[in-house]
Amino acid sequence: MSIIRPKGGYFPITSVHRNDVASIFGKKVANALTDEMMEILASRMENNYVATLFWEQVREDVPYVFAMRDIPMPEIVKPEEP
Repeated sequence: MSIIRPKGGYFPITSVHRNDVASIFGKKVANALTDEMMEILASRMENNYVATLFWEQVREDVPYVFAMRDIPMPEIVKPEEP
């Protein structure tokens, strides 16, 4: 696995490729998508992911990455509400 260095503290999560579309809809549909359409698709997928699954996945995966390295997870201290 290659390490991707963060930009401004942000680590990329994923991307979408025409091959991903082709695996579901076939090459004809995938090849008919313009770059602009792919950008719209990627934007919608990102927005939907953040709105529906992102925070749940963070809650699940942070303990996992500590456990897979056999590192005790620090005590959880939730930020104060404003």
